[in-house]
Amino acid sequence: MTTSYSLITLAGYASVRIYDEVSSTMDVARAALQETGAPSGQHSIVIAERQSSGRGRQGRSWGSSKGAFMGTYVFSTKAPVSQLSGYSLVVGVAIARVVASLGVTIQLKWPNDLVVVENNELKKLGGILIEVQDMGASRAVLVGVGLNLTEHPLDVAHSASLQNVSGRTISRAEMLPGMSAELLACHAAFIERGGFKSFRAEWESLSCFENDRTTLTIEQGERSLTGTYLGVDANGALRLGSSNGEQLVHSGHVTQLSELRFNPAAGG
Repeated sequence: MTTSYSLITLAGYASVRIYDEVSSTMDVARAALQETGAPSGQHSIVIAERQSSGRGRQGRSWGSSKGAFMGTYVFSTKAPVSQLSGYSLVVGVAIARVVASLGVTIQLKWPNDLVVVENNELKKLGGILIEVQDMGASRAVLVGVGLNLTEHPLDVAHSASLQNVSGRTISRAEMLPGMSAELLACHAAFIERGGFKSFRAEWESLSCFENDRTTLTIEQGERSLTGTYLGVDANGALRLGSSNGEQLVHSGHVTQLSELRFNPAAGG
């Protein structure tokens, strides 16, 4: 479902479209790329008031509410896919910076969740979805962002909004300029400064996992891994310690955890 849209102007972006309702902003952005391609060096944004079929990582559905930021950023780059490891973690850092500039502290859950910890309970504020479309000599990085601002989906367990956890009301109009500028700046820094490594320390400072204390179980299809969080490496892989030594985990879904890291500024 795609309905009418309005156009606005934001520095650094060739096109910014705000739709009334779509199936998902990722669907709309992907369809536009297939139809017109991604002009080299040009970036765009698709935003929606409502999504009927929002998606999260690994094909999971993503519930959305009227009081949420729902958008897909499309960044053009000539960097090969092999150089994009850790990109989603950098997006998390960018969003955390913007939210902090508006007076709210959030935390990050590897690999793609925006969260806070309250009383050792994890509450999900939003998530990030990354897709890469090869466009011949260049490629487009599609960055889907869902962030609960003033409301959260009632049918999603352990979800919350920025307003729930902080008492502050932040609108999409207030969030959009800073979010767009910070994502653009972080995209350029990631490409020009050798990837995730320059963001590594900042990401670890925002993590909801406590280094050498948090125990994780990570689902990878029919396989699961359990161990202790030891941080992330220079490419954004999670370092997992166990009796068999340290191993690097490049993807997966964290289903169980203990001893979360509480950031006093992020919740009560």
